[in-house]
Amino acid sequence: CETTTASPSPSTVPTVPSPAAAVPNRATVPPSRWVNVTAALYPLDSRYVASSKACPAACLGKPGKDCEKRYCCKAKGSADTFETLSYEHVAFLRIRCQGNINHDFHQSFWPFFWWTAVYNNSDFAILVDRMAKHPNTSCPAAYWLDDLFWALSKANGWKVHNFSSTKEYCITGELHILEGLRNCCDYRLKPSALLRFAAPHFTFAVLGQLDQEYHRKALIYSRGLSSSWRRIRRPEDLRPLLRKDLDVEILADLPSTLVAQARLFASNGLVLAPNGGWAPNVIFMPLDSCLIELHLYQLDSWVQRYLLYSTIGEVLLIVGDYRDPEKKKIVRPKRIGGDDDFLVRGAKNNLYEDIYNEMARSHLCNAYLAKKK
Repeated sequence: CETTTASPSPSTVPTVPSPAAAVPNRATVPPSRWVNVTAALYPLDSRYVASSKACPAACLGKPGKDCEKRYCCKAKGSADTFETLSYEHVAFLRIRCQGNINHDFHQSFWPFFWWTAVYNNSDFAILVDRMAKHPNTSCPAAYWLDDLFWALSKANGWKVHNFSSTKEYCITGELHILEGLRNCCDYRLKPSALLRFAAPHFTFAVLGQLDQEYHRKALIYSRGLSSSWRRIRRPEDLRPLLRKDLDVEILADLPSTLVAQARLFASNGLVLAPNGGWAPNVIFMPLDSCLIELHLYQLDSWVQRYLLYSTIGEVLLIVGDYRDPEKKKIVRPKRIGGDDDFLVRGAKNNLYEDIYNEMARSHLCNAYLAKKK
């Protein structure tokens, strides 16, 4: 297999939302109102191209001497032993299930979505290995990436074949083995045009039409019960930061399914939370929403590094020492930032005052701020 760096012709450019069609609630923009922006998508970052290995006329089967570790080899043998996929392009995608959706979303799913955008108007299919079906693999009944994949597949009419380790597949066109970005913290920039394409695309596929009441709502997510790291102690002490007329929900744990998480983030004009694996849900937040992300000791924002902040109105990154001084500091190898719990008051830095001051200086988030007495 050889890495391909060739981009398809401009005639295969996907459609993306028109700026004129953009409204605060991104899910109200149906695909029929999206338009082409060829120049904005080409050329794309070569590192994303390199995340796909392309092979002409290949078979996909068990690894061995012929197919090697990449499951890539020239098609041979009796046609009766293969399931033939006759498309111009076939993407081979593995969907893993992990507790932290950050890694797989950014390293594997995002390069895959980039691939579907590039080949959007060509004759392509997806051969998906749902790794939850593997022996000795334990996954929840419903998990975020799998649900997102099927929502997008249904909305876009993708041709999907479920991979089985007991079969061999012969591709008559070009096979793309989507390897993804290998290092967990190699933050690859996302083309801004593709982010603007993805945000309404994902929201429309998962949620469809939404109401316009999010300006009246705010979420404080404390990471309280299921998480061992970066929990907000007494999150109710942050409620006075926000206007009294707002409908403020203080939530210890996120719902388990993609749809419920997407609806939660899409229906709140302001979200306040410690940094964590929930970050890909930012892509469902309204275009003019506010995110307040909390960090211990030093900045470690995947929302910032992966440019997801560019899909919403404003992001405030609050950084300081908010650890309980009477407790021993948690130290994890290779960890950027901290994992201790947040004290609203009583730490070296005052979390309440730091959030208030940043909101007061902000351009958009200050609309949710209560007046200081």
